[in-house]
Amino acid sequence: MSRFAAVFCHDALSLRMLKTALKQAEIDPVMCRTKQQALELALGGHCSLLLADFALPEAVEVARVAALLEPWQKPAILAIESEWPGNGEAFQSGANRILYRPLAGGQVRDALQEILEDSRKRDRRGARRSSQANRRASARTGIRTLVYFEVGAVTLPAIGIDVSEQGLAVRAADPIPAGAKMSFRCVLPGTGDTLRGKADVIWTDAQGRAGMFFSHLPPTSKKMLKHWLSRGHVKSANAVSVLMPPMAVGAGT
Repeated sequence: MSRFAAVFCHDALSLRMLKTALKQAEIDPVMCRTKQQALELALGGHCSLLLADFALPEAVEVARVAALLEPWQKPAILAIESEWPGNGEAFQSGANRILYRPLAGGQVRDALQEILEDSRKRDRRGARRSSQANRRASARTGIRTLVYFEVGAVTLPAIGIDVSEQGLAVRAADPIPAGAKMSFRCVLPGTGDTLRGKADVIWTDAQGRAGMFFSHLPPTSKKMLKHWLSRGHVKSANAVSVLMPPMAVGAGT
């Protein structure tokens, strides 16, 4: 099976080195000019490796959001820093390895080899738990779409992990304020439609997970959501349970 790497880097010298090393490792690079492109690839499960150049201000957000994915979903994250030893931001953002400029061929090859070996180990461990993982996957929607919340003057990115006609369940890089009323926007998976509205946070935890009910959806967004749900993305029987805290859902099963 072909492997893909999302490459969020604009530096010409670094790109030439990365492309050469990825080709030698039989990994196909996909160049991402924007953070949106990189995040869509990571969240869509289309890449096994994410390379983010931390010289780009938006690389922190790309890495932090990608790191929110479940272990069997998220790509390995390889950060590029301008100088050694760096300020620790890359590791704090979820990077598995860090490369420092100027990039050297051996440095990049060693990092890729280590990441690929770690990936093979994870695959072997995952195979032993495959039936259990499949049961979990079939029980939940796992939509994995990017959601943006407005918290005052700050925009908070999160991963939408479930959606129903009542609201959203999400996972964010930072804890979401309990009891908050938040404006949000997200693209409904499989469409180009942007859902916009306001939601009330009904539960949250220290890991950044939260469930929220829609408090206001404009008519256009209501129509989009109704059409999307009618295509079988969510079962009505789960419409409320997917918004409940994980422990509360487990207690009822």
